[in-house]
Amino acid sequence: MGSEYGIVRPENVARPAAFWFILLAVIDRWLLPNQNVYYRRMSTVKNGKRSMIVVFILSVIVFLHVIYSYESNLVYAPVRCYGVTLTCRFVTDVLFILGSIFIRLELMLVFGLLTIRNIR
Repeated sequence: MGSEYGIVRPENVARPAAFWFILLAVIDRWLLPNQNVYYRRMSTVKNGKRSMIVVFILSVIVFLHVIYSYESNLVYAPVRCYGVTLTCRFVTDVLFILGSIFIRLELMLVFGLLTIRNIR
């Protein structure tokens, strides 16, 4: 059992991390035109790098269960690396849907509207 890579599969971490990186860019766009000097000062390259590292580490932590719940090199499965049980597949899908789609989209909507409000 386990991933054929020996660690969490790259696409399980890279896809959600990329989505969250886009959210970080939206938040940065909100910080830059803000009237509050404290918020404008938060938009630095150093803070951007820190937040990207945090997002990547959290993505790895969230998908660590894939190491134990997926079987690789399967012949009679829809894909070569597939969840061993229905519960494993369900947990992975729910984590991806909640973490990468719903929560991220809601935050992007909020910060996008705040950016528009800042510009006026």
